[in-house]
Amino acid sequence: NNVGYKKMYSFNFRKNGKDVYVMALREADNKVYKVASMDTEEALLYDFSLNAGDKWLDKRIVKMESGDDEYIYDTYNVVVVDTIIVRNKSYRCICLCTPGSTSTICVWIEGIGCSSWPISPLASFWLGPSMPLDSCCLNGTELIDQNDFKQIQNKMHHIVWTGVHKIKGSEPSKFIHTYDLQGRETKEPLKAGIYLRDGKKIYVK
Repeated sequence: NNVGYKKMYSFNFRKNGKDVYVMALREADNKVYKVASMDTEEALLYDFSLNAGDKWLDKRIVKMESGDDEYIYDTYNVVVVDTIIVRNKSYRCICLCTPGSTSTICVWIEGIGCSSWPISPLASFWLGPSMPLDSCCLNGTELIDQNDFKQIQNKMHHIVWTGVHKIKGSEPSKFIHTYDLQGRETKEPLKAGIYLRDGKKIYVK
C-alpha cells in the first residue's frame, strides 16, 4: 500500500540454507509497527511516545482450533518513564506493569526494543526468557550488551518498587552514586529518608 518497510530476517534458524524471513518493520512518530510473515494486517509493536500514567493496549492474534483468528486485547500501565545513559548515549526507557500490580512486565528501550527479545515487547525478564537479546549493534558498533540490559532493568525495577524517581530537569538520569545528607555513599536498597543523587535531593518513602 505504498508504505515502506524494513525486512527482518533470522540467520539463526535457516531453512534450505537460506535466512528465514520474520517480519516487516517501520517507524513513524516514535512508534514501531510490524507485519509478521504470516499476516497481512499491520500491528503496533512499540509506542515510545507514551508517558508515565498512560495505558498501552496490546493486541494479540490467537489461532483457534477452527482455524479462525481470535483477537485478544490486554491493557498495561506505563508506571515509569526515565532517561538512562549507557556508553555516553542516552536512551528513553519505559517500564510497563499489569493493572493493579507493581510487578514489572518489561522495560522498553527506545532505539533498542525489549531486552528479552526486541520483537516481543511484553516478555517478562525475571522469568528467564528463552530468547534474550545478547547485544544490539549498529553498523558493526555495539550499543548495548547483556550487562547493560540487566543494569537498566534493575534500575527501572528498583524505581517501580521504591518510588524513587529522578526530579525533572534538563539533565538525564545516570547510573551514579547516591549519598546521604552527611556525604556518605549509600548502597541500594535505600532506607526511607532524603538522599543526594546527581546534585539533587531524592526522597525515599
